[in-house]
Amino acid sequence: MVFRDRSYSVLLVCGEGQFNAKVSDYLPCNEYYPVRKIHGINEARRELLDRSYDIVIVNWPRDAEGKKLAVETAEKGRGAVLLMADRRDYDDIYFDVVSFGVFCIPKQINGAEFERELRLVCSGVEKVFGEHKKQLSVDEKMAEIRLVNKAKWALIEKKGLTEEEAHKYIEKYAMDERISKREAAERVLKND
Repeated sequence: MVFRDRSYSVLLVCGEGQFNAKVSDYLPCNEYYPVRKIHGINEARRELLDRSYDIVIVNWPRDAEGKKLAVETAEKGRGAVLLMADRRDYDDIYFDVVSFGVFCIPKQINGAEFERELRLVCSGVEKVFGEHKKQLSVDEKMAEIRLVNKAKWALIEKKGLTEEEAHKYIEKYAMDERISKREAAERVLKND
């Protein structure tokens, strides 16, 4: 058993109780927690409005509702979606959902194959988390630049400095106080 720094939250949407029990055996709690089991499509939609999951596994009979839920969830970008399809319909369903970023595997696979496929899904989840972190850091940097610019304009108006002098003032203040430029800008604006 390997302990990980984090586990993946899982929403299991399935009308078959037997499948739920079998899949639960393949979801060790050190890797997948919490695991929420839901037995209806509308109940799953309500659950996804309230909470996001890292992985949503949809195993629904051969009607279009399961496929529709999988596509809707993937389009909203709320974690990875794994759609279980009957082997006889697998190719058609796969080609219908792959362009939406839905992982698709046949229902009739053994436990080892399921675990392997689920780990591939986890790789996709990690890729999305990495991109999300990059986006956050870019957004944070842009917010810092806007804040520093706002502080510079406050210094220009209040102290009659040039833009370059105001920029150097904030940098020096940050160095002298051993704080970030963001904190220096916040203090300049607070003292304004």
